[in-house]
Amino acid sequence: MLWRLSSKCRIPYVLVTNCFHQATRWALPNSQRCVREFSSTTRVRLFEPGVDLRPRPQETVLSTVDVKSLLRTVDTIYNQATTAEATHAYINQLADGHPGKLLLTRDGVAAAAWAVAESSDYLSCRSLLQLSHKLGIIPRMNVFEGVVFRLATAGHWHYILDIVSFGKTMLGKTTKRLLNWKIRALIECSEYGLVEQMLHEFQREKLVPDRRSWHLFIQACLLNTNLPLAREYMSAMERAGVPVNGSTHVAVLTAYHMLGQKDDIEARAFETLTGRDPKSDTAVLNSIMLMRMRHGDLDAVCRVFRVFTAPFNIRMTGVELKLVERANQKDPVYRPNVGGNYDHVEWVIISPDARTFGMLIEIFAHQQEVDQIERTFEIMRRCNVRPDSRLVSTLIKAYATVGEHETALARFIELCADTPLVRPFVTAFHIPHQQRVPSRSSLGLSDVKLNSHIYNALLSALLPVSGLPIFQAVLEHMRIMNIEPNQKTSIILIYYLANRGFTPRELMRATKDLAKLPVHCRPNISHVNAILTATLRSRRPLVQKMALRPGQTVTPLNPTPEAESEDYDPSAGLASPANKELNILLDELAHRGLRGNGSTFTLRLWRDAVTRLDMETARTTFRHMKARGIRPNSRHFTILMDGFTRIGDMIAAEEVLKLAQTEENIIPTVGMYTVLIRGYGRIERSDLASQTFFRMMSAGIPPDHQAIAALVDAFIRVKRFFLARSLLKTLWKWVVVFPRRLHKADVWTLRRAFTKITTHKMRPPRADRDRRQLRKNFQSVLLQWKQFYRPRDIDVP
Repeated sequence: MLWRLSSKCRIPYVLVTNCFHQATRWALPNSQRCVREFSSTTRVRLFEPGVDLRPRPQETVLSTVDVKSLLRTVDTIYNQATTAEATHAYINQLADGHPGKLLLTRDGVAAAAWAVAESSDYLSCRSLLQLSHKLGIIPRMNVFEGVVFRLATAGHWHYILDIVSFGKTMLGKTTKRLLNWKIRALIECSEYGLVEQMLHEFQREKLVPDRRSWHLFIQACLLNTNLPLAREYMSAMERAGVPVNGSTHVAVLTAYHMLGQKDDIEARAFETLTGRDPKSDTAVLNSIMLMRMRHGDLDAVCRVFRVFTAPFNIRMTGVELKLVERANQKDPVYRPNVGGNYDHVEWVIISPDARTFGMLIEIFAHQQEVDQIERTFEIMRRCNVRPDSRLVSTLIKAYATVGEHETALARFIELCADTPLVRPFVTAFHIPHQQRVPSRSSLGLSDVKLNSHIYNALLSALLPVSGLPIFQAVLEHMRIMNIEPNQKTSIILIYYLANRGFTPRELMRATKDLAKLPVHCRPNISHVNAILTATLRSRRPLVQKMALRPGQTVTPLNPTPEAESEDYDPSAGLASPANKELNILLDELAHRGLRGNGSTFTLRLWRDAVTRLDMETARTTFRHMKARGIRPNSRHFTILMDGFTRIGDMIAAEEVLKLAQTEENIIPTVGMYTVLIRGYGRIERSDLASQTFFRMMSAGIPPDHQAIAALVDAFIRVKRFFLARSLLKTLWKWVVVFPRRLHKADVWTLRRAFTKITTHKMRPPRADRDRRQLRKNFQSVLLQWKQFYRPRDIDVP
């Protein structure tokens, strides 16, 4: 539990007292149904209620300053390399009203720096401030705060670190606000090792961390799945005289999604819903909805949404989520499972925002309900909620999930004001220039400003169907719009290459090439997970389809030594000592303080339970994962069940399913039941396989194509071909339309056709010529990527 202090780990009290010796008081202003297993990639923005980090003045100055003329003047002065007196004379002879005149006054320097920070030439901020210092105009501290705020608004987190350090060098001091921005930038750049050193930087600057600082420390630990260190920081915060309050609960909730859903965390944040801070109240409900959605509990999602004050409602219709025009007073409303006083929430008015509707769109996309997606967007418009870039990103990925890739491209084209700019996309998507991109009715997205989130969503949507040419088109368009790729862009590229058949060594080389780019494209734990996934994929388990007699078990393959299971960071012990290149990358990530997350432990469990069939080691890994504070989800339990079924221990597999339901409140998914059905088929118990199938149906879980295929294979394995054929023809209609041409086909033909029709995954190219072309396209993408940066921005250490 986060709120209890661990006796084994404490931040030294001497550090805290020495850091703040000048301060005497530091008080500063149960659902049973599930449709699918969600693997949401929604990024939770760190949000602090009640604290305004924006510098003053906050007005947008870009429209009042001619940035191009200003920067031409700055470049001219630097090229002449003149003295301060000559520079003064050059600026004085400029025409009245010229933006270069701003460099002669403090207020003018502030307006000029803020305008440059808002523009696409934000990298020139440092040169401009350096020139003002040369002219004897020393900028105030709030100038740096304003620059940092505008860089953060635009998502240029990597450059914030340089500006904060430059401000400290120029003025000889810094502010608490700038240090808080630096912590936030380090979190966004996944530099968790440097975050842990920021407390010493507060000590060197003789500044007292405020509540916002401590909340950022705690959130960094939670996002890095380091629960013990988060407990240390919370204890140090209380010892420093900053007690835990409602904003602390909200800060913890917004970052706890990396560890999983937890009832007491939700309850403490739910108590803060008082209506005093509408933005904070909306963020709390959104975070609870996200946790429940990832947990697979759609009933709880409906109950949480009913806390909002909205002109419509959502309700479970069978096993699917549906929009309802009017709210029903009899529908249950969410209340935490932990006891407490929540009566005041009934009188609080909380309005949904764009992120709330984005989660609903994501749910409808998983349900393949394209009409519900557009209806949700229309209702959002009627609620006077303006779409933002993150909602447009969710909308683009939702259309791709339901198979309407052309519509996803059309939604992006709505954002482009200039039609010729979309020509590369039309070419890469194999649409003739004369043909208009197919689309549904326009949604009026032209007011949304393009940014890296939208481009990354477009890559996620179109890259699997169009390949690397669409990646090159996106980079070309980003270069035209002066928007740089970021770390998420590199993650999308690495996972695509892994799915397209790049070997682990080729992925390692690609990651090393990306590591030479600026700091905001550096590899993180997601790149390592992609490489480890490709490595495990090449080591298929030896026991796949062999039939086992009831009660027969299989001995483990290559048992894992005990010494290997002790080191879980950052690769969860999956890196081989012989792979020197991977170990160099892991050493770099460990130096940056990155730790293995839930996905990394999923791969470790897969290696132990499925590949090696070593269930004892898998149990140890599972216990260690829970001890780190990572709550197991349905995927972790599914892997454990798969391991037991592969060795023929069906009793243990059933016990794991019961354990997930009783102790962790995991709602069974179709994947869990599919593993059991496939396991009973391996031991030639088609009767138990059919019972498990109908038990899944009774629980309200619709089967997918894998569950149907597992049931049919169970009857084929015991040579009941007529029954298998009848079952397949009957259940075929549940997933796709049954083709008439296969009406008289035998069971083998039906089984092969069913696999081909229902499988839509990317397959690696088989021909050597296609593989060479894929590598050539990747080199072209990498070369095009490097053109974004000046020579001095490459190879950042």
